[in-house]
Amino acid sequence: MLNSFAPGQFKRLAVLALLVPISVGCETLKEVDKALYEVSEAAAPRDRITGERTLNFDARADQIRKGNAAIETVLEKYREDGKPINGEVDPEAYATLKRITNDVLSVSHFAGEDWSVVLLPDDEFNAFVTGGTYIVVFKGLVDQAQSDDEIAAVVGHEIAHVAAGHLSEQAAHSTVFGLVRKKSTSREGYAQAFTNLNEQEADKIGVMYAALAGYDPYAASRLWSRKSQERPTSWSYFRSHPASEDRSISTGEYANTAKQYYMPGKINPDHLSLIKCNEIWCRRETQLAAGDGGGLASFLESGLKAYGDHLRAETERLRQQNKIVAEANRQRLGAPPQDINSRSTLASPSELVRLDQVYQGRISYFGKSKSGSIVTQFSRTPSGRLVGRYIESVGGRQIHGTMKLVRKVSDTEYEFEWTNDGLTGKAQFRFTRYGSFRGKWEFEYRGEMWRGSWDGKSS
Repeated sequence: MLNSFAPGQFKRLAVLALLVPISVGCETLKEVDKALYEVSEAAAPRDRITGERTLNFDARADQIRKGNAAIETVLEKYREDGKPINGEVDPEAYATLKRITNDVLSVSHFAGEDWSVVLLPDDEFNAFVTGGTYIVVFKGLVDQAQSDDEIAAVVGHEIAHVAAGHLSEQAAHSTVFGLVRKKSTSREGYAQAFTNLNEQEADKIGVMYAALAGYDPYAASRLWSRKSQERPTSWSYFRSHPASEDRSISTGEYANTAKQYYMPGKINPDHLSLIKCNEIWCRRETQLAAGDGGGLASFLESGLKAYGDHLRAETERLRQQNKIVAEANRQRLGAPPQDINSRSTLASPSELVRLDQVYQGRISYFGKSKSGSIVTQFSRTPSGRLVGRYIESVGGRQIHGTMKLVRKVSDTEYEFEWTNDGLTGKAQFRFTRYGSFRGKWEFEYRGEMWRGSWDGKSS
C-alpha cells in the first residue's frame, strides 16, 4: 500500500478507472481493481470518524512528522526569546491542562498515541493543532475558561480536528479542485466556508469526546454563549469559524445527544465501542475487497465524497454571502455605525475587508536600497482591541514587531503605531476586498526620517 500520494497520480487513477469497463471478462480485471484500490487508499483513506473515503494525501506518520516539526519550530522561537512555556508559565494551570488532555485523549481515536500539550504565555483566547501529536493552548484561554469542563470542550475540539484529518483534507481538496480548475473554489469566501464546515464537525466530535471523558457536554454551549455576549457577531466578512451564537446553539444540540453517554467525573467504560458508533456518528465498516470490485467502488466513493464536500462548502459560502448582504442593507437603512475597537467588523460590508488573517508581502526602505519580505498577522485581544504582529526579513535578519490601531481613516484604510527593537513609528494601510493591502510607514532615527512601504496579499 502507498504511504503518500502525489497530485500527479490522479492521471494514473483516471486511466485505471477508464480501463475497468474495457477489461471486464479479462484476466487483468482483478489487477486493475487492486491498483485502483491501492491508489484510492493513498489519495482518500477512510476517515477515522465515519469510515468514509476523504481526500487526504498524507499518511499518519507524515502528518505527525510535519505537524510536530511546525510546533517544535514555534517552541524553539519562544525559548530563543526567553519566553516561558508549560510549567514555567503557571505550574498549576499546566498540571490541570495536562490532566484534562490526558482524560480526553484516552477516549479519543488517538488513545494509543503519545501526545503532548503545550501551554504558551500569550493572553489570547486560542488553541491550535498542526496535525501531529501536540496541542497548543494559550494562557489566555485557560484564564478565561470558567471550568475544567470548558477546557475539555476546547481540547476535544482540537483533537477532533486531527481525528477528522481536517488539515490534510483541506490541502488535498484545494489541490484536486485546483487541478480540475473548478472556478467556484477560487471565489471569495469559499476557503473560509470550507474551513467553517470543518470547525462545525470538530465541535460535534469534541463534545462527544468530552462527554465520554466525564466532562459536562453542555460546557461548550455555555462557553460560546458567553463569548457571543462579550462580542456580538457582525457579518461584514466571510467567516472561517462559526459565529459564537451559532456555536452556542449547535454545541447545545450536540450535547442533547451526547448527555446519555456522560458520567460526571468518570470515563465512560464503553468508550472504545462508542467512538466507533454512537448517535452522533457511526463508522462504516463494510466494503468490497480489492480485486473484487473494491477498487472501483473506492474510486467512485472518493469522487462522490469530494464533490459532496465541495457542494456543502459552496452552500455555506452562499449562506454567509446572504448574511453579509443583509448586514450591508441593515447599515444602509440607517443602523448606527459599529465601534471598530469593540465589535468584530473592521470595515464596511461592501468592501468585505478582513484583517484576521495572515498577509505576506514586500517591504522597502526608500533611499536606502533595502528590500525584503514581511508576514503580518492581525488579531483581537480579549477586550476586542485590534492588534497586529509582523516579521520583517531584511538584509539577512528577522525583525519582530507589533502594531496597535490608532484610528480608522476610512472604510478600507487604517492607521497604526508600530514598534520593534526599541523603535516606534507610524504606518497607514489600505486594504481591498480582494485580500491585498498597500501601506506606507515612517520613523525618525538619529535625526533622520526613514520612510518605506509595505504591500502584499493574504496568504
